Amino acid sequence: MKIFINLLLLVLAVFISSCSTDDLDVQTDSLSEIKLSKTSCFGTCPIFDIQLNKNLEATLVVTNFVDGKEPGQYKTTITEDEWLKLSSMIIKMKFRHLKGDYGDRTLADSPSANSAITFKDGYVKEVRDYGANGTKDLRSLYTNIDDLVNRVDWRFVE
Repeated sequence: MKIFINLLLLVLAVFISSCSTDDLDVQTDSLSEIKLSKTSCFGTCPIFDIQLNKNLEATLVVTNFVDGKEPGQYKTTITEDEWLKLSSMIIKMKFRHLKGDYGDRTLADSPSANSAITFKDGYVKEVRDYGANGTKDLRSLYTNIDDLVNRVDWRFVE
């Protein structure tokens, strides 16, 4: 009986570990597009819109205060690893089930981070985050996208 229980536990452990990796791979494939808009504050907060798609194409529209970039439109191609990192974060935080609004709108000088994720099935989930402080996972997503904006070699288009 003890051997049977140990064998059952082993099979269950292997099944669970293999499913979670495969499920995450399938789920990251379920995203079509990631958009983030950072809005103004009374100071020098970066103001930009970024759009990334599953074909690894990225467009950045800088309005103001993005280090090293003049206002205008930029394009680049991101790596598959960069897409998978962001899409994995979105899946793990269960973005599709987040609230639509975060933040205290009674505060006057807070920039917003407004995101829209398009899923393969056509569903678009939007999150408006006044103050860009919604959840720990959202803040991490914003930090990773900010890093991408500042790190990647963008080509000025117009």
